[in-house]
Amino acid sequence: MTLHDDLFAALCSPVLATQHGETITYTPVDGEATEITVVIRRDTEKQDPNSHGLALHRRDEIDVPTTSAAAAGGNYITSPAVRDAVTIGGVGYTVTDVLGIGPWVTLVIESFAGVERTRPNYRGMR
Repeated sequence: MTLHDDLFAALCSPVLATQHGETITYTPVDGEATEITVVIRRDTEKQDPNSHGLALHRRDEIDVPTTSAAAAGGNYITSPAVRDAVTIGGVGYTVTDVLGIGPWVTLVIESFAGVERTRPNYRGMR
């Protein structure tokens, strides 16, 4: 890492985590779940019609600490990877991309979930 990365991790990370951080559960494909504090950037949420009604597609980005200095004494993820699982407020996401290298890494996460079945001819409606 550069001097800038080291200084940012030591001085700015605690402020970012305190002001904008949210606790999530991060589960690597081959590991155990860990609660960490991340910065979440809500991106898109759209409803896609399909044969079963509506499906909710969410795409967000989260900034994850990858060093102890960036985590400000909390938990951190040393090697985030595609297909790892993230849970935010009970909603499950899958990591679809890992962007950047340094004390904070941006992860693109996506979730597909069913929405209440509201299609007029849905077989469960009476």
